[in-house]
Amino acid sequence: KSADAFSNDKCRLIYGGPGLGKSMIMASVVSDISNDLNHHTFYYRFRGGDGRNSKFWFLKLLNDSLYSWNKLKEICSDEPAKTSNSDDLFKDVIKRIEKIKDLESIQRKIGKDSNENLKPTLRLFIDGLDEITAQDSSMLRVIEFLQKEGVLTLIASRLENAVSNLKELSWIKPFVFKDDIEGLPPMSNNDIRAMLIEGISKSQKKELIKNDKENKDIINNPIVEEIAKKANGLPLYIYLLIEDINKNRYSIVDIDKLPDGLTKYYSELVDRMGISSIKEYLTKVITLLSITTEPLDVESISLSLVNIDAAKDRETLIKDVIQAAGTLLKQVTTNEGTQGYSLYHQSFRDFILKADKDLAHPLYHTLEDMKIALYLKASSWQELPISNFKNHIFRAGNYYTLWWQNNGVNLVKDSLMNLEYLLDRTKSLKVEDLNLLMDEYELIETKIEKDELKEKIKTLIDSN
Repeated sequence: KSADAFSNDKCRLIYGGPGLGKSMIMASVVSDISNDLNHHTFYYRFRGGDGRNSKFWFLKLLNDSLYSWNKLKEICSDEPAKTSNSDDLFKDVIKRIEKIKDLESIQRKIGKDSNENLKPTLRLFIDGLDEITAQDSSMLRVIEFLQKEGVLTLIASRLENAVSNLKELSWIKPFVFKDDIEGLPPMSNNDIRAMLIEGISKSQKKELIKNDKENKDIINNPIVEEIAKKANGLPLYIYLLIEDINKNRYSIVDIDKLPDGLTKYYSELVDRMGISSIKEYLTKVITLLSITTEPLDVESISLSLVNIDAAKDRETLIKDVIQAAGTLLKQVTTNEGTQGYSLYHQSFRDFILKADKDLAHPLYHTLEDMKIALYLKASSWQELPISNFKNHIFRAGNYYTLWWQNNGVNLVKDSLMNLEYLLDRTKSLKVEDLNLLMDEYELIETKIEKDELKEKIKTLIDSN
């Protein structure tokens, strides 16, 4: 929470596996320092499946935020660039950031008769870097170029995808929390006890505290110790447990009934859904959203799961399913600006996608069904009504085809050579989405006649 922790290292890193509380720490620090008017804070969380999980949206919102910083606006008053091009946005952001070093120092009182000169800084918080670099590795280079004088950056990330060597980079210094532990350590027993006391009801809290045993300055509690073993120090497990305790699904005194680990907890959550129309579709919706590359709204989910003629009538059921899902889902804005839905946490998505090669996984067959459903929608794009879902299929349908079909490359090639498909796609999508065509060309370029397809795509983009 102190800029002193950065010393001469302007970019620091918190890293660790899923569910360890990296995002919780970031959000807590941002909340604590955001009222410091001497500096400017910008927080951005990348989430897989979020419509804003992109370099474009990061740069656009950072640029808008810098423009709103009154101190900076005094020496750089140009309005943010109105563009859908990430490179142009990046240039505009760099222009503003390079001005930060020219901001006048602030006089801050540190004693009765003494002051200190304080240079205003931009505090840049970037959470979930691994989730954006999975689809756009250039994001890491962008962040490196943002490390200018007057900028302090804190990154939270797993060491996965294009950032597996993040802690080795010369311009980043990872925080070391414990000498014998790599990255962010699991929660301590005291932290778990504090989280439980803050979250559970008064009656359950009383039962918990009743088991406290003080030993000098340390409080030992056998219930907390047993919960800590089952949770493996993961805050996400404790978060789920607190909700279940408050809904009387578990009691603080029946510790032996708790799931052993987060994976078992997720399995229990799936089993708990039982049988009903809502619960039947709940499994489908959750599995569907583990596959989709961006959030889907109610209409899009319905169109994904049923025939087009029945989709409208099924939307009420989908709304009930979403409500029943509770904390497993989060509300996220779609690419078209509507209210969409995505899985709450990447670790739950990882758990479901493990079914891809595990016949014993409780969601193996459902995952296969959802992959087939998305492939069939992609292959029958002409039948889809003009809708957000059709736009989604234009953006992601070829990837669904490649995932499901063994001859997917040839099918995608046929689509990318189909003039009707290309015209409809370029008319339906935003200009910035058209760059995805080039990405798809690059994906299968070793299998197709490069020059012919490349020229056709460029012509279509230019004419649009």
